[in-house]
Amino acid sequence: MKTERTWLLMVDLNTYPEGKPFTGVIGRTSNESIPAWPVPPDASEGSPNILVIVLDDTGYAQLGCYGGLGGRITTPNIDRLAEEGLRYINFHTTALCSPTRAAPATRSSSGGPQG
Repeated sequence: MKTERTWLLMVDLNTYPEGKPFTGVIGRTSNESIPAWPVPPDASEGSPNILVIVLDDTGYAQLGCYGGLGGRITTPNIDRLAEEGLRYINFHTTALCSPTRAAPATRSSSGGPQG
C-alpha cells in the first residue's frame, strides 16, 4: 500500500515584504519574541525546474549510474534522474564536508574549477 504524506504548517507565519523593516519582536526570551520572515520570492513565469543533489561521504562507486560497486549497490531513483538529466564527472573535493556543503549557497567551489 502506498502512503502519501501531507505536511501542514500548523502556525500562521508573520511575514513582511523583502527589503522592508523586520516586523517581529526580539524579546529577552523566546516566549517574549515574535518571529517574522521575509515573504519568499515566487519563481518567474517560465523559470526552469532545477534539482541539485549534494551527497556527503559518497564516491562515484556508490551510485548505480556510475557502476554501483559492480552492481552490488542499486540506486534506481538516482539512476533515473541521471538518465533524464546531467551527470557531472569532474568534481573537486576536500577532506572536509563543509566546503562542499557551502558551495551551492556561496556559488563557489572549494578550489576546483570555477564557473
